[in-house]
Amino acid sequence: MKRLVDFANFQPDSLAIKSQNHCYSYQQLLQKAVEVGHFFSSQTSVAGRLLFVCEDLVHVTICALGCAFSNRVFAVLPPSAPSHFLKACQTTIGPDLTLSSQDIAQLILQHHFSSTADHHDSKSLFYIGLSSGSTGSPKAVVRTLESWEESFWQLEQKIKLQPDSVVGVLGSLSFSLPVFAALQTFYSGACLC
Repeated sequence: MKRLVDFANFQPDSLAIKSQNHCYSYQQLLQKAVEVGHFFSSQTSVAGRLLFVCEDLVHVTICALGCAFSNRVFAVLPPSAPSHFLKACQTTIGPDLTLSSQDIAQLILQHHFSSTADHHDSKSLFYIGLSSGSTGSPKAVVRTLESWEESFWQLEQKIKLQPDSVVGVLGSLSFSLPVFAALQTFYSGACLC
């Protein structure tokens, strides 16, 4: 996530993410992500696992970045997930903390911690993608931050996103591709809408 820190330093007022209800510059996004990361560090075990039951693009993105800065692992489920599926996913990943949309909204609005970006270990687990559970229990697929950043670099060479690019993310955030696309946007200094 060094690239996000770089963009926050070199183009702090550039628009990073915008939705109907939220608008953050790169500097504001970094500050919120680091604050949320500090909260996650204070509330979970080392390399803790978090489950976000949320579909708000801005909230999930800030929490994902907070996980990157705090060496935490996350998975995302839609709020519409049936309760038996939620329980199966909780059994599969064993989260230290499960946050609903409302929990995340309060966290982002209310918590203020130190705003310095901590060093993170890019080789630690970062993201847990969950299958639909169509064959029984959901299966977990894990990725490291390092593997995502390597993929960001390779993709950046092909699609040539620029700081003035605007990226829309389609699809449920409970799937890895929309979450990946959201974070790829910040690797390139573009704006996520």
